Amino acid sequence: MASEFRCPMCGATFPSEAALKQHGAMHMGGSGGSPAASPGFACAACGAHFATEAELKAHGAKSHPM
Repeated sequence: MASEFRCPMCGATFPSEAALKQHGAMHMGGSGGSPAASPGFACAACGAHFATEAELKAHGAKSHPM
């Protein structure tokens, strides 16, 4: 079974530690800032951050169905 690297902030999984670190920069606004300062779209239900509104909507439909 291949190793899986999971983001502790949003649960996304990646095939390598390098890919996870690159993804983590998105949560930190690309410069080590706080997650709240990261650009993009935040989920009101759980606080996960996404780069696009489409990703946020897909997350909402999957993780927080009404």
